[in-house]
Amino acid sequence: MAIPPNGTLTMLAEHPFFLSTDSAGTAVLPTTPYTNANGIWIPRPTDAGGNPFNKTAPSTALSDGTVSLTTTASPLPTQTGSEFLIQANPANSSNVLLGASSGTQPIVLSPGQSVSLPIANLNLLWASTNSGTATLGWLGRS
Repeated sequence: MAIPPNGTLTMLAEHPFFLSTDSAGTAVLPTTPYTNANGIWIPRPTDAGGNPFNKTAPSTALSDGTVSLTTTASPLPTQTGSEFLIQANPANSSNVLLGASSGTQPIVLSPGQSVSLPIANLNLLWASTNSGTATLGWLGRS
């Protein structure tokens, strides 16, 4: 982004984080820690509400496991964590169905498909198959 010769800067509505104002209401570009070594301003990523994203600390522990599923929905094993990668075994001959209750499992994983969910416990999910049996694998992080 360059400032035109007349000294004015047009802010794009899609990028409201490019400018801030001083006490007099004059537009100013942010400084450290938003500039790199060459003085080029780098916007800090924010969520839809304008809040800065926080880097998640590295995991200190991992957990994993598998579970056999049938057409009757059951909760997944009790395992605490902060995020889980859940995969339908590629060798399955039927789909894995996931949901938040025994009544419905609206998420369909075909054999080999996976989903990553930021949940505190794996047992918040219920799983079943659309026919026969299937295996579901998971990898979790603290």
